[in-house]
Amino acid sequence: MADSTTDTEFRRLVSAAMMQPNCLVEGVIRQARMNDGVQGKELARAMGVSPARISVLERDEVQGAVTLKMMQKAALALGYEFEYAFVRKQTDVDKPRIRLDSADLTRDENEQAALLLQAFVNHDGEGRHK
Repeated sequence: MADSTTDTEFRRLVSAAMMQPNCLVEGVIRQARMNDGVQGKELARAMGVSPARISVLERDEVQGAVTLKMMQKAALALGYEFEYAFVRKQTDVDKPRIRLDSADLTRDENEQAALLLQAFVNHDGEGRHK
């Protein structure tokens, strides 16, 4: 595990942060619900749970105690897709390097190289364009 912060330590830090005056700690469920103007009771109805369960769900998320299944259920009920992913950190070794000496290229080759470089810059490395 790259991060040595334990679950207990995470919960302690979140609890301490929430005790600070004017602390506005919110999870993504509450943020999405509020941004979309959805009341807790509306989300509860869409998820098939009680309104009290929504309060618990939102609190659990902030405390790191919500399940992925409930996150997905909330996302779908709010009209969102739920994605959970591990994304490898990019190191300097992983970063692509292109080295061209334009003086050694013809005009057509320079134009082709510029187009190739632009396409490469606009590509995210996963077969998708930015």
